[in-house]
Amino acid sequence: MGLCVTVGRPRSPLKSTKNVVYLSRTDINSEGVYGCEVSTEGPSYQTVRGEKEMRIYGPMIQGLSTSYHVGDVVNATCYSRPSRPRAMLRWYINNLAPSGLHQITHSGPVRHDNGLQSVSSNIQFTIRQTDVARGRLELRCMAYVLQTESRTSEELVMGDRVQPVRYPKRNT
Repeated sequence: MGLCVTVGRPRSPLKSTKNVVYLSRTDINSEGVYGCEVSTEGPSYQTVRGEKEMRIYGPMIQGLSTSYHVGDVVNATCYSRPSRPRAMLRWYINNLAPSGLHQITHSGPVRHDNGLQSVSSNIQFTIRQTDVARGRLELRCMAYVLQTESRTSEELVMGDRVQPVRYPKRNT
C-alpha cells in the first residue's frame, strides 16, 4: 500500500516540505519502516530513495514501591518517550482525574539532538481510603500526541506484599 504526500507551499496548512514528510493521520498501527523515493525527469532520470523507522512507544512510570497502604505517600514520575510534537502527560487514579489533594508537577520539554522532545510529570499524594478501590489503587499515566492517539503505562500498587503489575494499555 502506498502513501501519497503533497508538498505544502509557504503559509499552507500542509507541513510536508522538500526535506520533511508529515504524516497527518497516524495511529497505533502506523509503526514501521517508511520509504520515500524521488525521481527526476529526463534526460538524466536520477532516483534517490531513503528509509526511516517510525516507532510508537508508551510512557514509563518510575519511582513506585512494591506495595502501599492507606497513609503511605506515593511519589511517581511519568516520562514520555521522545516524539515530535512532544507528548502531553495526564495522570489517572482508578480511572479518575486526580483531585486537588494530588500534587502534580510537569517538567520539560527536553530537546534531543535528533529534534525530538520528551517531557515528564510527577505525582505525589498520601493514599486515602477513598483512593483504594476494591483493595487496590490503579495509577495510570497517559501520553497524548496531538490528542489523536494515546498510549498508557499502568501500575497496580495497593496491597500486602503485592508486586506491581505492569502492562501496556491501548486507548484510541
